[in-house]
Amino acid sequence: MRVIIYKRVSTDEQANKGFSLQAQDDRLRDYCKLHGHEIIDAYTEDASGKNFDRPEFQKMFNCLKKNAGKVELILFTKWDRYGRNIGLALYYKELIENLGVTINAIEQPIDTVDKESILNLSVYLAIGEQERHRISKNSKEG
Repeated sequence: MRVIIYKRVSTDEQANKGFSLQAQDDRLRDYCKLHGHEIIDAYTEDASGKNFDRPEFQKMFNCLKKNAGKVELILFTKWDRYGRNIGLALYYKELIENLGVTINAIEQPIDTVDKESILNLSVYLAIGEQERHRISKNSKEG
């Protein structure tokens, strides 16, 4: 399967600690090797997941539109790396799937064929969105 890997953090601190970009990259590449996937490209983002106006995400999305059929799957580690806004995440998921590309998280996989899996996906996305709201509130309160 021809794959794009997508890695995202929202702060410089995250980029260097814990859920770092390098850790995401290592997990994604190991997963692809284990499953025999061919990595076509990789996109790395240092931006909030609150919307999809992220430069690298948009670059990836435009690449998918221009190169229909060349990529079959986009992988990221967890759904909160994809996005932290349920509505926009589901909207872009549908746009990407309409281009013939599947998206999935290697640590929180969903069955993209089974339409009932939308409940599991919604839970993963809701957790990420709720965490974004909590972080924002805590930051504003100091």
